[in-house]
Order: sequence, then C-alpha cells, then structure tokens
Amino acid sequence: MQTQCRLVNTLFVLVGTLIVVTGCSSSGPRPVKDDSRDVLAHAKYIKNLTIHTLTRVPQLSKDEALGVLENMRAGLAQYESVPLGEFRETYQQLVEGTDELLELCRQGAERSQIKSRADALIEKAKTLPGDLEQEAPG
Repeated sequence: MQTQCRLVNTLFVLVGTLIVVTGCSSSGPRPVKDDSRDVLAHAKYIKNLTIHTLTRVPQLSKDEALGVLENMRAGLAQYESVPLGEFRETYQQLVEGTDELLELCRQGAERSQIKSRADALIEKAKTLPGDLEQEAPG
C-alpha cells in the first residue's frame, strides 16, 4: 500500500512538473511578433541604423567608412520591401544622401565635408519616430 502511495505521489509530481514546464495551455508556444510589416518598427530600425552608423563615419579611415556605409546602405535598401507609410520621402532622402556620402568617401573628400553630410543625414533620421536606442558595445 505504501509503495502504491509513493508511486501515485511521484506520478502527481511528474504530471505537475510537466504542466508547469510546458504551460497549462495546449496552444503551444507564443507566436513571435513579426515587425517586418510594421511601419513604426521599421522607421525606428532605420533611425537607429542611420544615426549610429553616421556618428562614427567621420572618424573612420576611408576604407572603414566605405565598409560601414555600404552596410548601412544595404540596411536602407530594405525600405523598398516594407510599408513606408508617411515616411517614404524620408527614406528616399536617406538613401540618396547615403549614396552621395559613399561617393564623397570614394573620392577621398575632406573629413569636414564628410562630417557635414553625415550630420545633415543624422538630422533627417532624427525626424523618424521611435527612441534612439543605446548602441550595443563592440
């Protein structure tokens, strides 16, 4: 009899643990939120990408600046595949400005010219919605 009680208690503990670990709902894990079609989430992404990148560009060597600007330009290219809403013109201005900045860097323009163009693009990016996030270290 005692063995049966221990067995039943053990079974209850295992079932209870299983319920706690897997959750009480039979619907499975929560779905991951897809922001790819969210105009505001995308605007915030572009704002952070642009400002964090362009803040560094004037201090970089020509090759480093070209590399980070090309990466940023690739991120901006995504704007064509997501809804842009009222921010379409801002995205287009950022893309065109980044292309101009890339060309300035390729031509070996003075740092003051590069900084001036980067600062103008930063100001344009600041008009997008969303808070500026702290840049990840590294």
